[in-house]
Amino acid sequence: MTSIIGLIGTIFFGILSTYLFLITQRKKEPVFYYKYSLLHSKKHPDVKITYKGKEIEYLSRILLIFCNKGKKEIRNEDIPDDDLPSIRIKVDSDVEILSCSLVKVTNDSIKMKLHKINNKKVEIGFSYLNYNDGGIIELLLNRGIKDIKKALDFNSTLIGASTSKIYSYLPLPIFDYFFWITLMSSFLIGGLYFIYRFYISYSNGLMDYKFIIISFFLFLLFYVFGFTNLIVQFYKRAPKSLRKYLE
Repeated sequence: MTSIIGLIGTIFFGILSTYLFLITQRKKEPVFYYKYSLLHSKKHPDVKITYKGKEIEYLSRILLIFCNKGKKEIRNEDIPDDDLPSIRIKVDSDVEILSCSLVKVTNDSIKMKLHKINNKKVEIGFSYLNYNDGGIIELLLNRGIKDIKKALDFNSTLIGASTSKIYSYLPLPIFDYFFWITLMSSFLIGGLYFIYRFYISYSNGLMDYKFIIISFFLFLLFYVFGFTNLIVQFYKRAPKSLRKYLE
């Protein structure tokens, strides 16, 4: 019995320590979230949109959140010379950035600014980005885009930072939260039932080792899977102060 309890304790505290390590480690982590929408197409010939006096057939919009999801601050000094974080058109020469706008920032002190270099590239400047600091950028394009990651190059080369991550902005529905919380609660109840069966079997001298071993490892497998998925879903969420503008 002592060896089994020791094994359970080792696994539990191993998982706990790994989780605490992941959430407390300090690092710089630039992240892009994007949300795409086609505002106008030639399927509506009676609607005319012009840009600088010239009619355009398509108009699409990309809302971007650029932020620091790491616990360590990103400073202006971390940006290599002449290599500001940027969004650049990398395929299809007909696609152009018509306009760019900084819709919202987490706070004015970060001094986030946009620099439209040309019709293919927009650079992002800032003073610093603490954890969850950033802003929402709106881009208007003259064409529709099927695959954002193939059409745009998201660059954020920073000294001492990981490569920027790029996520499609998909708010986690309330049903998913309910599902995973319910699932985790079920696993917890299952774990308590497992402990109860183990105690009864041990007290009566009827150790059903096969049942105990299978139940324990199934419980552990599903619990770790559910716990990891829930943490990942929360971790990948955009900062709350900016998220509401994309929902």
